[in-house]
Amino acid sequence: MRSEDNRSRRPGSSRLFAVSAGAALSVAVAAILSACGGSGGPSTGESSLGGSSGDSPEVECVGSATDVGLGDGAVCADNGFRPTADDFSFPNWAGVQDQDGGDGFTLDTLVRLYGASEVCVDGIAAPCEPTPIATQTIEQWSSALAGGRCEGMATLSLRYFLGLDQSGVASTVELSRPNVSLEQEINYWWSTQFVDEVKAQAAESRTKDPVTLTKELVNGLTAGLGYTIGIYDEGFGHAVTPFAVTKVDPGYVIHIYDNNAPGEIRRITIDEATNTWAYDQAAQNPDAPGGTATAWSGSTGTLELTPMSARSAPFACSFCDQGDSEGAATTKGYVSVNLAAGGSVGDPAAGLLIATSDGRRVGVAGGVVVNEIAGATYTVGKGGLGTSLVNAELPVNSTEYSIEIVSADGRESPADIDTVVSVASPNGSLTTVKSRRTVRPGTGAGPGAGAPLEIDADAGIAINNDSTTDADVAVATNRERVQTALPPAGRLKQRDRGGSADISATDASGAPIVERSIEVKPFERSAPGAVPSTLVGGTNGRPGGTAVNGASSSTVVRSSSTVVRGSSTTSVVRSSSSTVARGSSTTSVVRSTTTVTRSSTTAVPRSSTTTVTSSTAVPLPSTTTLVSSSSSVVRSSTSVPRSSTTTTTVAAP
Repeated sequence: MRSEDNRSRRPGSSRLFAVSAGAALSVAVAAILSACGGSGGPSTGESSLGGSSGDSPEVECVGSATDVGLGDGAVCADNGFRPTADDFSFPNWAGVQDQDGGDGFTLDTLVRLYGASEVCVDGIAAPCEPTPIATQTIEQWSSALAGGRCEGMATLSLRYFLGLDQSGVASTVELSRPNVSLEQEINYWWSTQFVDEVKAQAAESRTKDPVTLTKELVNGLTAGLGYTIGIYDEGFGHAVTPFAVTKVDPGYVIHIYDNNAPGEIRRITIDEATNTWAYDQAAQNPDAPGGTATAWSGSTGTLELTPMSARSAPFACSFCDQGDSEGAATTKGYVSVNLAAGGSVGDPAAGLLIATSDGRRVGVAGGVVVNEIAGATYTVGKGGLGTSLVNAELPVNSTEYSIEIVSADGRESPADIDTVVSVASPNGSLTTVKSRRTVRPGTGAGPGAGAPLEIDADAGIAINNDSTTDADVAVATNRERVQTALPPAGRLKQRDRGGSADISATDASGAPIVERSIEVKPFERSAPGAVPSTLVGGTNGRPGGTAVNGASSSTVVRSSSTVVRGSSTTSVVRSSSSTVARGSSTTSVVRSTTTVTRSSTTAVPRSSTTTVTSSTAVPLPSTTTLVSSSSSVVRSSTSVPRSSTTTTTVAAP
């Protein structure tokens, strides 16, 4: 591992893709969907994004960009990362070849994100019996993963460079596929784009204009901090790794590693006069015959800067153990709708058009993004290889919704495409519908017009199979899971009723197919559990590689439990003592002097002061605020980097 100080070379058509009501009610097309305060330091690669749209920090650009291989202009920032040395030698890839032990999304990854106490039935990870809703979440995210792993590759390559993780090789470019441990590590970092903490930081950055974000990037890179960039257009999203910024007329150039094109320095241009960005080498699928490279561009809302500090696990689980002991909703006042859809290269992206009975809409209407529903959000995820990833969150306030699967740019797909839509209710049930359909501009006609999905005023879900083939429907809670094939013109209704989810399905003639009630309430945890994050694999089929958040093994425990991270005996404890230690050997970082409890109540009080003790130099802020409200833990804009290095060892070829 090389230190950031040694690597530094620093010499001296408007579109809105993610909107909430009130931000902009309509925008001209296309791109639609998807802690650290203070200074931090070069060893952490973590920062904050402060300010609001219009804040434009000052930057200084000096020295010749030519001298450091970055073309014309002056150097504003350069952290020393370079493709051909610090990138992956293989490109971003789509599809899932091996769900269980290869490049698919696994239970181990979900446990690593949220902890065994949230994901496993008895809170024990060795072995973990996943809750039914966890099993269904894995399937849902696997469908999204099939669209590409750009977010994971953009993140992990930078973490290796900054020394936040260790690759086990002298240079990242030496790593190759197949390598199970490496592929699982990439998948883990890809999945962080869906957790609430990362989504919040990314969404906050999208309220800022491109010039402001570029200047914040300059200051962050100068300080040795780490970011990924998200770009959005054509109804798709892509993630890249920025490593330098230069000043040229009429604005700036952001130099990036694009994981679709290893070994190349690519550039996003920022026009200071128009406050827009452009990337002329974007691609929906570079592996397709002839390629599909196309120019993407946009302004405020379609360029995103996510700090590495937002990706510090464990995260608050938005779907785990919802409801109180009687099944009553206690944790969220919204319905979350997710779409993953993939067609052939060149097909339009799929999106959602959601309408209320009084005509208000959120989503894509005829190729234009709209949001007329107060409190609703609509975002596009990042896969990078042409699969549509969409999330919409709808407030539950006695409002009815119709949900259509539509074309994101107004074109009709030439053939049916695979779609997976999931609806997470406030009470903790997850309903997933897999079907094949042609996407076309939607009607936005509102509830009662025969839309594929409808949500009633009590958050009950109705599914109308308007496709020509069977739809595969599954309803899961933390207790049970029901699956059925819904024939064309069939209808399924699902409603949460204080402690149970009632499910009924009929065929086109009205004849019953399914009539069931399943429990909706948390498990009583009788024992603490541990979270194994060890992903054992090898390079090119050889055994021996590991990819963990620690040099040899990693276990995580919540609720009077123990989390071991590091190369030997370092531990993290989340219980009555609030002691948190991470690092290698005996290095320890104590994160709190007050009590942190997880019990039957949902409030998790955390102290506003963090005391750091360490046997090695660990540059961390002296204070941080960790806030918990209701059942969710909200990280403030200033969070503490867990340690100076989080080791991730991957087998070398």
